[in-house]
Amino acid sequence: MAVRLLLACALVLLSLVGAGAQEFIPGANLLDNPTFLGAEEQIPPVGWSLYGSLQNGHRISVVDTGDPASRALLLEDMVDIRRGNEGEIGLQQTVQGSPGHYRVIARVGAVEGASPDVTALQIRFLPSGELTQIRLHPTDTEGFHEFSIDATAPEGTTHVRIYLYTFAPGTPKIRVQQITLERITEEALMERVEGGVIKGYAPLTFDLSQASVPSPPLHELRARIPEGRPRLFVTPDTLDALREKRRTAPIANFVWTKLRTAALTYISAPMPPYPPDARPGGVLDIAAWRRGIEIANDIVRRLDTLGFVYLMTDDPMFGEAGKKLLLHVAEWDPYGNSGRSKNDEISMRLLYTMSRAYDWLYPLLTDDERAKVQRAMRERGNDVYVTMRSTRFEETMLDNHLVRSLGFLGQAAIAFMGELPEADVWFDYVVGLLLTKYPPFGGDEGGWSQGVSYWQSYIAWLFEFMDALRTATGLDLYQMPFFRNTGYFKLYAHPPESEFGAFGDHSDSKPDAGSARVMSKLAMEYRDPALQWYVDRINHMGRIPDLPMDTFIGYVWAPKLDEMPPEPALPEDFPQSRLFSDVGWVLMNVDMDDWQNNVHVKFKSSPYGSFNHSHAEQNSFQIEAYGSPLAIPSGYYPWYGSPHHAEWTWQTRSKNSILVNGRGQRVPSIEAKGEIVAASFGPQFDYTAGDATPVGPRRACR
Repeated sequence: MAVRLLLACALVLLSLVGAGAQEFIPGANLLDNPTFLGAEEQIPPVGWSLYGSLQNGHRISVVDTGDPASRALLLEDMVDIRRGNEGEIGLQQTVQGSPGHYRVIARVGAVEGASPDVTALQIRFLPSGELTQIRLHPTDTEGFHEFSIDATAPEGTTHVRIYLYTFAPGTPKIRVQQITLERITEEALMERVEGGVIKGYAPLTFDLSQASVPSPPLHELRARIPEGRPRLFVTPDTLDALREKRRTAPIANFVWTKLRTAALTYISAPMPPYPPDARPGGVLDIAAWRRGIEIANDIVRRLDTLGFVYLMTDDPMFGEAGKKLLLHVAEWDPYGNSGRSKNDEISMRLLYTMSRAYDWLYPLLTDDERAKVQRAMRERGNDVYVTMRSTRFEETMLDNHLVRSLGFLGQAAIAFMGELPEADVWFDYVVGLLLTKYPPFGGDEGGWSQGVSYWQSYIAWLFEFMDALRTATGLDLYQMPFFRNTGYFKLYAHPPESEFGAFGDHSDSKPDAGSARVMSKLAMEYRDPALQWYVDRINHMGRIPDLPMDTFIGYVWAPKLDEMPPEPALPEDFPQSRLFSDVGWVLMNVDMDDWQNNVHVKFKSSPYGSFNHSHAEQNSFQIEAYGSPLAIPSGYYPWYGSPHHAEWTWQTRSKNSILVNGRGQRVPSIEAKGEIVAASFGPQFDYTAGDATPVGPRRACR
């Protein structure tokens, strides 16, 4: 009896141990009912739980039940509710888990005549609450796309939860055929390259006959990148001329003096701390997020300065300090607190500044040190690239931060060409998209639907890659029509003496020194007196360019005396008003050159809807007259998605527009489109009209 009891207890203990552990079978789907069998009779289907609410008309149903290849769940978010899960619909499932690497894959399709809008796929680890989430933007209304997430469960993980859901506000529709959750090996997560091809993502081909500027094949461009060092912003053939510039260009010498002085202070600076977790428990901590950006900005300043000053002088005093900092940061986990999923503002900055430092400090690095940096940058670069490909970014290019990351990944591609096989893939992807798909938020006319503030920062960041690419390969992206025209978008939409911005986030900001610097770069590139007029109206320095005087890029951009910008002037026949039909903005003036007697009117009816940094403001207007704001949008921008931003600044009721039955336009929605149907400019009056029919609330009266 005692033996039998002892044996029974042992079996119970073994059973309990087995229940708490997850068997590691590579490729096995850990989810129950991944294809939603039985959903025709029961919602949610067996194995799944409902997320959100089936109230307010939300629906989950099965479509194409007679065709196994097309059968899918149809999720329909029917009502735009600003906050709370009553405005959301989806499915979730929780399974036992443990620390390790996971991959979740969703096969989803678009719906004819509808938008996926704000549909998300999320993997969350419990009890920590750490999560990774991507937005889904399928475009195929007949078939399905696969979207995937790779994530690492932290120590203490006991369960893994998968969500596929819509989130308020918005009214998306999407088809879901299957969701897979797999445990993957360390090698599967880290080793994504085989023969120069990133596993699971065959390199894309681009039809360069559709490029907006002539370009040789991408493999020929890659072949032009120097094998030696340096190769970012300067080549072995141009290094002596760049060093000599501080003796032939007064502005360059001024910038050089500041850079060298700063470098001397950085030599003895302590190593930066490891960034804090910006998403403890999966929830954004805005203070930690901002602190992480401060740390990253400090690293950029120090690495750029020390690396560049060493490049200019060959003085090991600066180079050794830069190398110490580079190797320190290379030890940080690319998927930890400095990684994209935790705080992509940090990861983006590290991607480009570490690439520059590696290139400029190359002679001082040993083989082992180079390998250490290469490993870190391989993961940081692949993290961005795989995120782009797994979310099919190339099809819509609507992820704002991934748009920004194009130039950063491009710099890494140039820096590590010939050393990391992925660099070829990164380079072709970045340059191919820039030549054939850019810009994502505008067109050849030069508009940027996300607003003048985001235009300013995104254009400035991309200029750096464009300069590096031109130096390394000779390809001049400044010849693209968008870049040739985009300075006029800023000039008309954000006049230099205006007291507030235009449409979208940060529209409460007037032009500043950053505005002058971006316009100064364009004025120098195109020898354009009107763009230099804009610069002069802000800095009052005539032909003198406005440059970032405390960074290496100011030195690189500094012109020689015979390369100075043109005299600032608006030509006598300069049009006072302009339509940017690519973004649906009409900008009208009486006399821009005499601001105190000018009447300035902005009107918007945009094909880009209220998506991302755009607001629910179709058919809205703004007026400034005789030097004073008269009709302005209200609200400000603490941070993206903050309560004030989401509940007021984003909303129609904060604009000069109308409400229908007390309700405003849908937000955020790429489908809440407007259209400029008429725009006429003449000597007596200007006229415009917009159609905002598609943007209204679904329960509007007739």
